[in-house]
Amino acid sequence: MKISLNQEEYRRMVKMGELADCIFGLLGDFVSDEYKKESDQITKLQSRILGYAKDFDCEDLTESYEGENIFKEKEFDKIMEIMDDYDDYVFWDKLEKRLSDRDMDRELSEAEKEKVKSDVRFWIEKSEEYYQKYREELEKYGIDRLEIKQ
Repeated sequence: MKISLNQEEYRRMVKMGELADCIFGLLGDFVSDEYKKESDQITKLQSRILGYAKDFDCEDLTESYEGENIFKEKEFDKIMEIMDDYDDYVFWDKLEKRLSDRDMDRELSEAEKEKVKSDVRFWIEKSEEYYQKYREELEKYGIDRLEIKQ
């Protein structure tokens, strides 16, 4: 099978591969061996794809390291900026949702909890009240007012 790509598509594919390599690399290092196996395969595939950089006039993206084709540090730094933006978004989004879900579970009556399970509109309405509370708090103060009480 052959896939035809232009230079822009090749660059985008390399960026996708590098993002996948970063994600699976982290998961492989800290979560499980299954991710590690996948990470190793993605790294090999990414090196192979980077080997075609010259064919796409994209040598500015790559360099050779210990016989493997790798992303140049300058390009890798751009990928890390994307990862940082993603991590930042996920952190605040998850924090808002988890705090909201916790408070909903604590504060709703049993009847309301049952209604949340069966009535999507009610769930949306109730959860948005809680999400909005934390969204405003976190946008205004970040984590400055979050404390652990014992």
